[in-house]
Amino acid sequence: MMHQHISEQPLEQEAGPSNLAGSQNLSSVVASSACDSAEGHPLPQPRVIQQALVRQPTIAQFTQRKKITPSEQERLNKLLMKLFTLHFQPFSIVEDKGFVEFVHGLNPIYQQPSRKYLSNTLLPSMYEQVLNETKIKLTEEATSVCLTTDCWTSKANESCMAITYHYIDQNYILKSLLLQCEVLHGHYTAINLAGQLRTCASTLNITGKITIVVSDNASNIVSAITSEQNWRHFGC
Repeated sequence: MMHQHISEQPLEQEAGPSNLAGSQNLSSVVASSACDSAEGHPLPQPRVIQQALVRQPTIAQFTQRKKITPSEQERLNKLLMKLFTLHFQPFSIVEDKGFVEFVHGLNPIYQQPSRKYLSNTLLPSMYEQVLNETKIKLTEEATSVCLTTDCWTSKANESCMAITYHYIDQNYILKSLLLQCEVLHGHYTAINLAGQLRTCASTLNITGKITIVVSDNASNIVSAITSEQNWRHFGC
């Protein structure tokens, strides 16, 4: 064994150039040839370990190198949209410094959408998805539908109209959903109101399923329901 051979060497040697060189060579041999008795692999030197630790990336550096997958980006975008569709937060929140830092702290590789992208791309896409899901649900579950509608003028002096549907499914569970809440272009005439009702019913394929429409007793909406659309009306 190398260790035995080294220990058998005389402890006292004359100090000379040749002996000094031999000591240096012996040290080099021992350092480079020392082996783990169990594994037979060279033992790592402290300087090598230190260099490896320096080269090892931090978590922040690792996440910066990694790119987010399209599916994960889409999933996070949908979760972000719930902040606006469920809780009616303004799109401008994504431009707030604190919100940007918060999102980055949660997931540094997430590419947060801009305010414009939210309103022009993600919101219309979500609307189409929900609309298609609603059509399928109404086709499969609803045999007859009741509509409720109301009109009002906003603080911005805009004419608005909301339409909600109600039905009982096969398990006798009452279900309701807001179908539309839109700005009316034009006056509150019976023809204009009837056009909104007709378009909404046609879009959802429920024209033949409407049994009654509930509204206030204003003459324009009553005329739109009974005269223009020939639907039953119930005033409230």
